[in-house]
Amino acid sequence: MDWWGPTTTSLSGNRYVFVITDRLSGYVFAKASPTNTAHDTVRILMEEIILVHGSPDTIITDQGTHFKNELLQAISHLVGCKHIFSTPYHPQTNGQTERWNSTFVTQIAKYCNTDLNNWDTFLSSIVYAYNNGIHSSTGLSPY
Repeated sequence: MDWWGPTTTSLSGNRYVFVITDRLSGYVFAKASPTNTAHDTVRILMEEIILVHGSPDTIITDQGTHFKNELLQAISHLVGCKHIFSTPYHPQTNGQTERWNSTFVTQIAKYCNTDLNNWDTFLSSIVYAYNNGIHSSTGLSPY
């Protein structure tokens, strides 16, 4: 789980992307957001993931303040999810999510207008294409 950004503010007011990658399948969930606070993290995690798909057994994040806080700790405990923090300055610990971030930047540059203020309108299409593509590590798509 990670936050990508900040980037150019979109016409919708978004500057960040909240990213969750399933480590087994490689499936990516991404949601644009104007801010990347602890409250945003918990709200999106609960509304878009846990209440729809159930709680993951484990989440891995960096040690950013949007992840390392009492609110996410309480929610993790409440839903029975183990929260592991990656080693500081070692993004490889969360490599699948970091790989998605790199792919997203490359793909979004192909679609954006010159002002880069419409990037979030292409987010769901890019996630869809990524999740339907064959991943070299598994030889399968996340679907």
